[in-house]
Amino acid sequence: MKRKIIKYICIPVIIFYLIVTMISALISGITVILSGGEEESEEKVDIYEESPLSEEVEALRPDILAELKKYGKEEYINLFLALVMQESGGQGEDVFQCSESLGKAPNSIDKKQSIEHGVKVLCGYLDHDKIKVSSPDDLDNIKTALQAYNYGGGYIDYINSSNFGRDTTANDLKNLGKWTQENALAYQKKRSADANHGTPVPRTGSSATILGPYQYGDAYYVKHVLRYYSNANKGNTQFASKAGEAAKVSYEDKQKYIWGNGNPPLSQDDMKKYLTTIKVPILNEKGKKTTMNLTVHVKLAAEFKAIFKDIVKAKFRIKSSSTCAYVWKNIIGTGTVSQHSYGLAIDVNWDDNPCFYNTNVDVTNGYGGYKPGTNKFSVTQKVINIWKAHGFYWGGDWTGKKDTMHFSYTEKPG
Repeated sequence: MKRKIIKYICIPVIIFYLIVTMISALISGITVILSGGEEESEEKVDIYEESPLSEEVEALRPDILAELKKYGKEEYINLFLALVMQESGGQGEDVFQCSESLGKAPNSIDKKQSIEHGVKVLCGYLDHDKIKVSSPDDLDNIKTALQAYNYGGGYIDYINSSNFGRDTTANDLKNLGKWTQENALAYQKKRSADANHGTPVPRTGSSATILGPYQYGDAYYVKHVLRYYSNANKGNTQFASKAGEAAKVSYEDKQKYIWGNGNPPLSQDDMKKYLTTIKVPILNEKGKKTTMNLTVHVKLAAEFKAIFKDIVKAKFRIKSSSTCAYVWKNIIGTGTVSQHSYGLAIDVNWDDNPCFYNTNVDVTNGYGGYKPGTNKFSVTQKVINIWKAHGFYWGGDWTGKKDTMHFSYTEKPG
C-alpha cells in the first residue's frame, strides 16, 4: 500500500518537473534571442558586405594623394579613401572626422586641415615601430593601424602588453601585438570601465550591434573600413589580380581587356577611378635595392609589379627621377591622347634612352645617345625582353620614330 502511494505521488511530480523545465528552456531561448550572446555580435558584423566608394570620396582622391606624397605613401591611397568613406562618406568639411584628436569640437575644421591631419595620423600608425605596415597587402598590420586610428595609441600599448588580467588566454599571448576582434572588444570594455569608475557602460539597441557592446569607439571599425578597401582595390571594373593574366591577352583583345565593353575616358577626372599607385622594387642609380612609386592603370598593377621584380633580378638600374608611367597628356605634335594618360605606358630612364624621329635609324645595337651595354641606364635587350614577356611593346621597334625609353601595353610596332 505504501509503495502504491509513492508511485502515484511520483508520477505527477515528474510531469510537473518536465513542464517547468520546458517552460524555463523556452524563456531562456527567448532571452537569448532578445539580448543576444557574445558570439552573436561578431556574426552580425558580417552583414557588412563589400561596398563601393561614393563619388564624393572619389573626388577627394587627388587632394589625399597629394598629401600622401609628403610621406611617400601614395600606394596606400585606396586605404585612405576607404577610411574616409567609413568616417564621412566624403560629406562635410571634416572628412577624416579628426577634429577631436586636435582638441577641437567635432566637425570644426575645414577640409584641407582634415586631410592634412587625418593623413598624418594614419601614416603615423602605418609607420609605428610596433606595427610597421610593409605594403597595401599587409592586412594583418593594416588592421592594427586602423583600430588605433579609431581607438587611439593606447590600443597599441594594450595589445603589446601581456598583462591582460586573470582571464588571459593562450590565444591572447599568441596574438600579442596583433589586432583581433576579441582584443578590440576587450579594449572597448576596458576603456568604457576606465571612464566610469571601473564599471563599463553598455550600449543598447542598434548601436550596440554596429559599434560594440560598450560605450567607447567602434569595436568593429576594422571590418567597417575594409569593406570599402577591398572594393577600392578592385575598382569599378573587373580588374586583374594576378600577374601573368595581362601578358596572355592578344593585341586584338587588349582594348576590351582594359576597358571591357566601354571606351577610354575622355578627361583626366574620368580617368581617376581606373588608376592606382603601387610601390615597385628597383635598383637605384647606385645599385642599391629600394622602391619607387608608380601610378598605373589598376588592371595592369600586378603586371607592373612583376616586371620590376624581374628587372631587379636582371640587375638593371632605374632612375626614379626619370621614370614615369601615368601622366595626362597628348602625344607630342598631335591632338591624340597618349597611352601614358591611361596608365598603360611607361618611360624608363628617359635621359639615357632618347627618342629618334629619323625613320631610317636602326637602334638594335644602340644609336646616338642610346648606348645599351655602355651606358648602364640604357635599356638592354634583356630588359626589353622582360617587358615583352609581360605583354608590352617597345618603342624602339616602331617603324616610324624610335622611342627607346617607351614601353606600352597597347601600342604595337608597325
